[in-house]
Amino acid sequence: MRWHGDLGLAQIASGYVGAILLGAATLAIGIFISALTGNQIVAAFGTFATILCFWFIDAAGSTMPSFWRTFIRHLSIYVHYKTIVTGRVGLDDVVYLLSVAGFFLFMTHVSIRALWKTGKWD
Repeated sequence: MRWHGDLGLAQIASGYVGAILLGAATLAIGIFISALTGNQIVAAFGTFATILCFWFIDAAGSTMPSFWRTFIRHLSIYVHYKTIVTGRVGLDDVVYLLSVAGFFLFMTHVSIRALWKTGKWD
């Protein structure tokens, strides 16, 4: 591909970084929701719905006033992922995606520990 055109290696590398960070965040969300339920179908639909909400939250913010629009857009996974994939890797985008992954992994730990202490862990 490099032979036929200009291949931006930095943009390709940032695309891979974005895909890895997005994968980490979505997997952490899925693991957390899976820890909340014993049914795999419920966990799959719950994960899909949660990721869809995080993905399209910026569409809801577009109808709000300026301050709220900015605040809501910072909660969207899509906005941060799109920024990384376009080659503008910012610290705020990387920290956001890592924070989402870390938060949901921590919540998974808390929920499994609570199930273990109550004796409901199968």
